[in-house]
Amino acid sequence: MKKCFNAVREMLPEWREMGNTEVLESAGMTLLAAGGGTATTLLGFFMMRAAGAAKNETVYDAESIARILNQALASTLEKSQAGEGDKTLMDVLVPAVRAFSEEAANDDIFAAAGAAAKASAEGARATEQMIARRGRGFYVADRGLGTADPGAASLNLIVQTIYKELLKEM
Repeated sequence: MKKCFNAVREMLPEWREMGNTEVLESAGMTLLAAGGGTATTLLGFFMMRAAGAAKNETVYDAESIARILNQALASTLEKSQAGEGDKTLMDVLVPAVRAFSEEAANDDIFAAAGAAAKASAEGARATEQMIARRGRGFYVADRGLGTADPGAASLNLIVQTIYKELLKEM
């Protein structure tokens, strides 16, 4: 994760000149190219799919972002074969997208992002009490009880950071 997100950080100056879909696409490609493992591959794939979905939107409000997130999630779930309860980053991604989407109907992007951040934190915490059915945690079985899934914890950190940055815009 560190290696991949250092690569992302190095790209930040270039992204300041790009549009939303270009940033998502470039971030996704950067994560995929950095080769950090399954979690960063899935996040890269998610971002690439989000970029593709974003190209179909003309306005970026809470509802359109929810559509983008849901399209990216559907593709990522299909690709990963993991889902909620498997003790993977999907235990953060799925509830965060669901919470964002539910709140997006109120057309308040900050409230939707807050709901996603709360669901993300709850999802990461929930992995502490799971026995992994997928991913690297599968190999440690019940010895992983009491420890959050690293991919879930990392994605939660990303979601919390995005939410905090959005709050600065208020």
